[in-house]
Amino acid sequence: MEIGTPKLIIVGGSNGSGKTTLCREMVKKYGFRYLGADEFAFKLNPNDVESVRIVAAKMFIREIEDSINNKVSIIVESTLSGVSLIKHIKNAKKHGYEVLCAYIYLDSVEISILRVKLRVKQGGHNVPEADIRRRFPRSRLNFWEFYRPICHSWELYYNSPEEQNKNIDLVACAKVSLDEQSEELMISDRKQYRLFLESNGVNYVEN
Repeated sequence: MEIGTPKLIIVGGSNGSGKTTLCREMVKKYGFRYLGADEFAFKLNPNDVESVRIVAAKMFIREIEDSINNKVSIIVESTLSGVSLIKHIKNAKKHGYEVLCAYIYLDSVEISILRVKLRVKQGGHNVPEADIRRRFPRSRLNFWEFYRPICHSWELYYNSPEEQNKNIDLVACAKVSLDEQSEELMISDRKQYRLFLESNGVNYVEN
């Protein structure tokens, strides 16, 4: 990342994938401000985050907009199950930001559900199972089809089921061309990269 250029780092992934863990690592590495809708909701009502979800989402978006308008470097956590952040990425680029999208994934929605249940037992916030199942495929697809191509660079991480949120491995990363038509790709784990692509209906062609 270029020194002196404001940065927007999007950390995406399904519920329970380890996004917050990855965000914490990036905050330690870069020192940027962290923004997450779940954190806003938890601060508003830690005993019932679902009851304040809409208010928290509005606060989350407002903070993103204010940060970009003031050219503050930020790390944003999202499931990417929707495409609302696309306009903020485009706005950030207009403001001279360098944009990175880091995506972390699990093997299956069942593991995602189990991770959320474990988080609740440890005092964390819950997410309804129906929401987890609905968001899981959308999250992967949106990252690959919509978010990845419009960022300056992207990183793909795999959270192994072997250890709870402790074994996060880089699978692949790339720098995207200015015209968004090509990318300079580096693959660290070809097997996982192929499996991830296939889960999105993309054929993996080994060079």
